[in-house]
Amino acid sequence: MTESEDAGAIRRILVALDASPESLAAEVMPHVSLAAIHDVLSYYYDHKEEVDREVGENSVEASQKYLRERLGEEGYNRITGQSK
Repeated sequence: MTESEDAGAIRRILVALDASPESLAAEVMPHVSLAAIHDVLSYYYDHKEEVDREVGENSVEASQKYLRERLGEEGYNRITGQSK
């Protein structure tokens, strides 16, 4: 993972869990130090636009849209097992 991906992932976890950095370090990611979590959050806030853009570009929805545009609806349904 790049720093930007780490920052986006940590930020999404904090928001989704309504967690503090302290509880994230203690309960969710005990293998990651509190200092490392603060470093990642610092990176996130210093590069917020870039991180948010990359997170959006790498979302499931963005991937599905990309495949639909390239394969068409029928091809997309076939590769995802949704063909009838």
